[in-house]
Amino acid sequence: MFRPKDDPIVQAAWRELRARHPGFRHAVRADAEMTALHRGERHVFRSRLDVAVQVLRLCWVSDAFAAHVLYRLKARMQARRIPVLPRIAHKLMMMLSQVTIGDPVVMHPGVYIIHGQIVIDGIVEIGPGAVIGPWTSIGLQAGNVHGPTIGNDVQIGSGAKILGPVRIGPHAKIGANSVVVKNVEAGTTVVSDGGQWFQCIAWQPGVVHERHVTGSDRTAARHPAFRWANTVLANVKNSLLAAHRAVAAKHLPRYLGAFAWRFNRRFVLKAIHERLAIAAAATPPMPYRLLKLAEARW
Repeated sequence: MFRPKDDPIVQAAWRELRARHPGFRHAVRADAEMTALHRGERHVFRSRLDVAVQVLRLCWVSDAFAAHVLYRLKARMQARRIPVLPRIAHKLMMMLSQVTIGDPVVMHPGVYIIHGQIVIDGIVEIGPGAVIGPWTSIGLQAGNVHGPTIGNDVQIGSGAKILGPVRIGPHAKIGANSVVVKNVEAGTTVVSDGGQWFQCIAWQPGVVHERHVTGSDRTAARHPAFRWANTVLANVKNSLLAAHRAVAAKHLPRYLGAFAWRFNRRFVLKAIHERLAIAAAATPPMPYRLLKLAEARW
Protein backbone atom coordinates (compact mmCIF):
# COMPACT_ATOMS: atom_id res chain seq x y z
CA MET A 1 0.00 0.00 0.00
CA PHE A 2 1.30 3.45 -0.90
CA ARG A 3 2.02 5.79 1.99
CA PRO A 4 2.61 9.56 1.68
CA LYS A 5 5.99 10.99 2.59
CA ASP A 6 4.62 12.73 5.68
CA ASP A 7 3.37 9.43 7.11
CA PRO A 8 5.06 8.77 10.51
CA ILE A 9 6.01 5.23 9.48
CA VAL A 10 7.68 6.48 6.28
CA GLN A 11 9.53 9.22 8.14
CA ALA A 12 10.74 6.73 10.77
CA ALA A 13 11.98 4.41 8.01
CA TRP A 14 13.90 7.25 6.36
CA ARG A 15 15.50 8.24 9.68
CA GLU A 16 16.60 4.67 10.30
CA LEU A 17 17.96 4.38 6.76
CA ARG A 18 19.95 7.60 6.91
CA ALA A 19 21.36 6.71 10.31
CA ARG A 20 23.06 3.73 8.66
CA HIS A 21 25.12 5.92 6.35
CA PRO A 22 28.79 6.09 7.36
CA GLY A 23 30.52 9.29 8.36
CA PHE A 24 31.60 11.50 5.45
CA ARG A 25 35.34 11.74 6.14
CA HIS A 26 35.74 8.07 7.05
CA ALA A 27 33.84 6.91 3.96
CA VAL A 28 35.65 9.22 1.55
CA ARG A 29 39.05 8.16 2.89
CA ALA A 30 38.17 4.45 2.56
CA ASP A 31 36.83 5.04 -0.95
CA ALA A 32 39.99 6.91 -1.92
CA GLU A 33 42.23 4.14 -0.58
CA MET A 34 40.23 1.48 -2.44
CA THR A 35 40.26 3.52 -5.67
CA ALA A 36 44.01 4.12 -5.48
CA LEU A 37 44.61 0.43 -4.73
CA HIS A 38 42.70 -0.74 -7.81
CA ARG A 39 44.35 1.92 -9.96
CA GLY A 40 47.76 0.58 -8.96
CA GLU A 41 48.70 3.74 -7.07
CA ARG A 42 49.88 4.49 -3.56
CA HIS A 43 46.95 3.67 -1.30
CA VAL A 44 48.43 4.19 2.17
CA PHE A 45 47.89 7.80 3.18
CA ARG A 46 50.20 9.37 5.76
CA SER A 47 48.21 12.26 7.18
CA ARG A 48 44.98 14.20 6.91
CA LEU A 49 46.64 16.61 4.50
CA ASP A 50 47.80 13.67 2.39
CA VAL A 51 44.23 12.32 2.39
CA ALA A 52 42.86 15.68 1.22
CA VAL A 53 45.48 15.94 -1.55
CA GLN A 54 44.85 12.38 -2.76
CA VAL A 55 41.07 12.87 -2.71
CA LEU A 56 41.40 16.02 -4.84
CA ARG A 57 43.80 14.27 -7.18
CA LEU A 58 41.46 11.30 -7.65
CA CYS A 59 38.54 13.66 -8.29
CA TRP A 60 40.61 15.17 -11.09
CA VAL A 61 42.00 12.02 -12.71
CA SER A 62 39.02 9.67 -12.21
CA ASP A 63 35.70 10.40 -13.89
CA ALA A 64 33.72 8.43 -11.29
CA PHE A 65 35.45 9.31 -8.01
CA ALA A 66 34.18 12.90 -7.98
CA ALA A 67 30.63 11.60 -8.34
CA HIS A 68 31.34 9.11 -5.55
CA VAL A 69 32.39 11.94 -3.22
CA LEU A 70 29.29 13.93 -4.18
CA TYR A 71 27.13 10.93 -3.26
CA ARG A 72 28.82 10.78 0.16
CA LEU A 73 28.24 14.50 0.59
CA LYS A 74 24.59 14.19 -0.45
CA ALA A 75 23.98 11.31 1.98
CA ARG A 76 25.59 13.23 4.85
CA MET A 77 23.60 16.39 4.16
CA GLN A 78 20.37 14.39 4.00
CA ALA A 79 21.21 12.76 7.34
CA ARG A 80 21.51 16.27 8.78
CA ARG A 81 18.28 17.37 7.05
CA ILE A 82 19.94 20.10 5.02
CA PRO A 83 17.53 21.20 2.26
CA VAL A 84 18.21 21.90 -1.45
CA LEU A 85 21.96 21.19 -1.40
CA PRO A 86 21.57 17.37 -1.61
CA ARG A 87 19.60 17.80 -4.84
CA ILE A 88 22.35 20.01 -6.25
CA ALA A 89 24.97 17.39 -5.37
CA HIS A 90 22.83 14.73 -7.06
CA LYS A 91 22.54 16.78 -10.25
CA LEU A 92 26.30 17.35 -10.27
CA MET A 93 26.86 13.60 -10.01
CA MET A 94 24.81 13.03 -13.13
CA MET A 95 26.45 15.90 -15.00
CA LEU A 96 30.03 14.91 -14.19
CA SER A 97 29.94 11.14 -14.64
CA GLN A 98 26.40 10.06 -15.48
CA VAL A 99 26.23 8.40 -12.06
CA THR A 100 22.85 8.13 -10.36
CA ILE A 101 22.77 6.83 -6.78
CA GLY A 102 19.36 7.08 -5.17
CA ASP A 103 18.57 8.41 -1.72
CA PRO A 104 17.74 4.99 -0.12
CA VAL A 105 21.07 3.45 -1.19
CA VAL A 106 23.44 2.60 1.66
CA MET A 107 27.01 2.19 0.46
CA HIS A 108 29.57 1.13 3.04
CA PRO A 109 33.06 2.69 3.08
CA GLY A 110 35.66 1.32 0.68
CA VAL A 111 33.71 0.88 -2.58
CA TYR A 112 35.42 1.32 -5.95
CA ILE A 113 33.44 2.68 -8.92
CA ILE A 114 35.56 2.10 -12.00
CA HIS A 115 33.87 4.56 -14.37
CA GLY A 116 30.58 6.40 -14.73
CA GLN A 117 27.34 5.44 -16.47
CA ILE A 118 25.86 3.55 -13.52
CA VAL A 119 22.44 3.61 -11.90
CA ILE A 120 21.85 2.43 -8.31
CA ASP A 121 18.44 2.97 -6.76
CA GLY A 122 15.98 1.50 -4.29
CA ILE A 123 16.62 0.10 -0.82
CA VAL A 124 20.05 -1.20 -1.76
CA GLU A 125 23.02 -2.02 0.44
CA ILE A 126 26.56 -2.41 -0.91
CA GLY A 127 29.27 -3.85 1.29
CA PRO A 128 32.89 -2.71 1.61
CA GLY A 129 35.38 -3.81 -1.01
CA ALA A 130 32.80 -3.94 -3.80
CA VAL A 131 33.99 -3.07 -7.31
CA ILE A 132 31.37 -1.73 -9.70
CA GLY A 133 32.00 -1.57 -13.44
CA PRO A 134 30.55 0.99 -15.86
CA TRP A 135 27.15 0.69 -17.56
CA THR A 136 25.87 -1.14 -14.47
CA SER A 137 22.31 -1.05 -13.13
CA ILE A 138 21.59 -2.06 -9.54
CA GLY A 139 17.98 -1.52 -8.66
CA LEU A 140 14.39 -2.60 -8.52
CA GLN A 141 11.88 -4.85 -10.14
CA ALA A 142 8.40 -3.49 -10.73
CA GLY A 143 6.25 -3.35 -7.64
CA ASN A 144 9.04 -3.81 -5.08
CA VAL A 145 11.02 -1.02 -3.42
CA HIS A 146 13.65 -3.43 -2.07
CA GLY A 147 16.73 -3.83 -4.19
CA PRO A 148 19.84 -6.01 -3.98
CA THR A 149 22.00 -6.59 -0.94
CA ILE A 150 25.60 -6.92 -2.11
CA GLY A 151 28.14 -8.48 0.21
CA ASN A 152 31.77 -7.65 0.87
CA ASP A 153 34.37 -7.74 -1.91
CA VAL A 154 31.88 -8.41 -4.70
CA GLN A 155 33.05 -7.69 -8.24
CA ILE A 156 30.41 -6.51 -10.70
CA GLY A 157 31.40 -6.55 -14.36
CA SER A 158 30.63 -3.92 -16.96
CA GLY A 159 27.04 -3.81 -18.15
CA ALA A 160 25.72 -6.10 -15.40
CA LYS A 161 22.16 -5.64 -14.17
CA ILE A 162 21.23 -6.72 -10.64
CA LEU A 163 17.52 -6.32 -10.08
CA GLY A 164 15.13 -6.99 -7.24
CA PRO A 165 15.61 -8.13 -3.63
CA VAL A 166 18.45 -10.53 -4.39
CA ARG A 167 21.34 -11.27 -2.06
CA ILE A 168 24.85 -11.61 -3.40
CA GLY A 169 27.30 -13.36 -1.13
CA PRO A 170 30.78 -12.11 -0.24
CA HIS A 171 33.54 -12.47 -2.82
CA ALA A 172 31.05 -13.25 -5.61
CA LYS A 173 31.84 -12.21 -9.17
CA ILE A 174 29.12 -11.04 -11.53
CA GLY A 175 30.16 -11.44 -15.16
CA ALA A 176 29.97 -8.61 -17.66
CA ASN A 177 26.50 -8.07 -19.18
CA SER A 178 24.92 -10.58 -16.78
CA VAL A 179 21.38 -10.05 -15.52
CA VAL A 180 20.92 -11.15 -11.91
CA VAL A 181 17.33 -11.71 -10.74
CA LYS A 182 17.53 -14.43 -8.06
CA ASN A 183 19.85 -16.04 -5.55
CA VAL A 184 22.19 -18.95 -6.04
CA GLU A 185 25.22 -20.10 -4.10
CA ALA A 186 28.31 -18.01 -4.64
CA GLY A 187 31.35 -19.48 -6.31
CA THR A 188 29.65 -20.93 -9.38
CA THR A 189 31.45 -20.51 -12.70
CA VAL A 190 29.77 -20.54 -16.12
CA VAL A 191 31.98 -21.06 -19.16
CA SER A 192 30.49 -20.29 -22.57
CA ASP A 193 31.45 -19.28 -26.10
CA GLY A 194 29.92 -15.83 -25.56
CA GLY A 195 26.47 -16.67 -26.97
CA GLN A 196 23.59 -14.66 -25.55
CA TRP A 197 21.64 -17.85 -24.83
CA PHE A 198 24.00 -18.56 -21.93
CA GLN A 199 22.75 -15.43 -20.16
CA CYS A 200 19.90 -17.47 -18.64
CA ILE A 201 22.58 -19.27 -16.59
CA ALA A 202 24.81 -16.27 -15.91
CA TRP A 203 21.89 -14.23 -14.57
CA GLN A 204 22.43 -15.67 -11.12
CA PRO A 205 24.36 -13.87 -8.35
CA GLY A 206 27.68 -15.41 -7.51
CA VAL A 207 28.06 -16.81 -11.02
CA VAL A 208 31.23 -16.07 -12.97
CA HIS A 209 30.48 -16.11 -16.69
CA GLU A 210 33.72 -16.79 -18.53
CA ARG A 211 33.47 -16.18 -22.27
CA HIS A 212 35.80 -17.99 -24.65
CA VAL A 213 35.11 -16.82 -28.19
CA THR A 214 36.84 -19.54 -30.22
CA GLY A 215 35.21 -19.52 -33.65
CA SER A 216 33.86 -22.64 -35.35
CA ASP A 217 36.82 -24.64 -36.69
CA ARG A 218 38.17 -27.96 -35.36
CA THR A 219 40.59 -26.20 -33.02
CA ALA A 220 37.64 -24.50 -31.31
CA ALA A 221 35.89 -27.86 -30.91
CA ARG A 222 38.91 -29.21 -29.04
CA HIS A 223 39.00 -26.29 -26.60
CA PRO A 224 39.32 -27.84 -23.10
CA ALA A 225 36.56 -25.63 -21.69
CA PHE A 226 34.05 -27.07 -24.16
CA ARG A 227 35.24 -30.67 -24.50
CA TRP A 228 32.27 -32.29 -22.82
CA ALA A 229 29.81 -29.70 -24.08
CA ASN A 230 30.86 -30.47 -27.65
CA THR A 231 30.59 -34.21 -26.95
CA VAL A 232 27.02 -33.80 -25.69
CA LEU A 233 26.06 -31.62 -28.67
CA ALA A 234 27.57 -34.14 -31.08
CA ASN A 235 25.64 -36.99 -29.47
CA VAL A 236 22.39 -35.01 -29.66
CA LYS A 237 23.05 -34.22 -33.32
CA ASN A 238 23.79 -37.87 -34.10
CA SER A 239 20.63 -38.92 -32.28
CA LEU A 240 18.59 -36.58 -34.44
CA LEU A 241 20.30 -37.79 -37.62
CA ALA A 242 19.81 -41.44 -36.58
CA ALA A 243 21.64 -43.92 -38.80
CA HIS A 244 21.99 -41.49 -41.68
CA ARG A 245 24.87 -39.54 -40.05
CA ALA A 246 24.36 -36.85 -42.69
CA VAL A 247 21.44 -35.19 -44.44
CA ALA A 248 21.38 -34.15 -48.09
CA ALA A 249 18.71 -32.68 -50.33
CA LYS A 250 18.60 -35.76 -52.60
CA HIS A 251 16.43 -37.89 -50.27
CA LEU A 252 15.23 -35.23 -47.87
CA PRO A 253 11.61 -36.56 -47.60
CA ARG A 254 12.92 -39.92 -46.43
CA TYR A 255 15.17 -38.31 -43.86
CA LEU A 256 12.23 -36.22 -42.67
CA GLY A 257 10.00 -39.31 -42.47
CA ALA A 258 12.53 -41.19 -40.35
CA PHE A 259 12.97 -38.22 -38.04
CA ALA A 260 9.19 -37.74 -37.71
CA TRP A 261 8.74 -41.43 -36.84
CA ARG A 262 11.29 -41.13 -34.03
CA PHE A 263 9.96 -37.76 -32.86
CA ASN A 264 6.34 -38.94 -32.66
CA ARG A 265 7.42 -41.80 -30.38
CA ARG A 266 9.65 -39.73 -28.09
CA PHE A 267 7.31 -40.26 -25.12
CA VAL A 268 7.39 -44.08 -25.43
CA LEU A 269 11.13 -44.60 -25.65
CA LYS A 270 10.99 -47.90 -23.78
CA ALA A 271 8.92 -49.45 -26.59
CA ILE A 272 10.64 -47.78 -29.52
CA HIS A 273 13.04 -50.67 -30.24
CA GLU A 274 10.24 -53.24 -30.11
CA ARG A 275 8.06 -51.16 -32.44
CA LEU A 276 10.97 -50.65 -34.82
CA ALA A 277 11.64 -54.42 -34.92
CA ILE A 278 7.95 -55.12 -35.68
CA ALA A 279 7.89 -52.52 -38.45
CA ALA A 280 11.10 -53.88 -39.97
CA ALA A 281 9.78 -57.48 -39.90
CA ALA A 282 6.39 -56.57 -41.37
CA THR A 283 7.75 -54.38 -44.21
CA PRO A 284 8.58 -56.22 -47.47
CA PRO A 285 11.85 -55.53 -49.30
CA MET A 286 11.79 -52.11 -50.88
CA PRO A 287 14.05 -51.57 -53.93
CA TYR A 288 15.59 -48.20 -54.60
CA ARG A 289 13.22 -47.39 -57.50
CA LEU A 290 10.22 -47.81 -55.19
CA LEU A 291 11.80 -45.73 -52.43
CA LYS A 292 12.15 -42.86 -54.88
CA LEU A 293 8.42 -42.84 -55.72
CA ALA A 294 7.67 -40.88 -52.57
CA GLU A 295 10.09 -38.18 -53.72
CA ALA A 296 8.74 -37.72 -57.25
CA ARG A 297 6.98 -34.47 -56.42
CA TRP A 298 9.60 -33.06 -54.03
